[in-house]
Amino acid sequence: NADTLSGGELRRAYFGALLAQNAQNVLLDEATAFMDADYGHRFLSLARSLAHDDGRAVLSVMHDLSSALFYADRILLLDAGTQLFFGSPAELLETDLIERTFRVRRFCSDCLETIFTSHTAGTVHGLPGLSFSA
Repeated sequence: NADTLSGGELRRAYFGALLAQNAQNVLLDEATAFMDADYGHRFLSLARSLAHDDGRAVLSVMHDLSSALFYADRILLLDAGTQLFFGSPAELLETDLIERTFRVRRFCSDCLETIFTSHTAGTVHGLPGLSFSA
């Protein structure tokens, strides 16, 4: 019964329906909202494999900076509808756009290496080296 499903369970059910339809174009809007971290990781890992292994087009809108940097091949950074950046996560991390747009500051010099080393090892964690300012 769909009335008894949590928000995360409902999103996973919708994604299952999408997979069953074998859709070649996948549009996700805040797809991991209401999901526990482990389900969010599984979900985004599966979405990434749809693009990399199955050749499907996957477009995801998300406000979770850590997930975007971790899972995306390309990032389009918008601020009030204005395009600030389009490119790889590594290229974005080489700019000061994250600090300016999200009002965060980097406090470590090896953040980029940590993120991409972890990505290739298949581990998940928050974005290191950023702190949010008030």
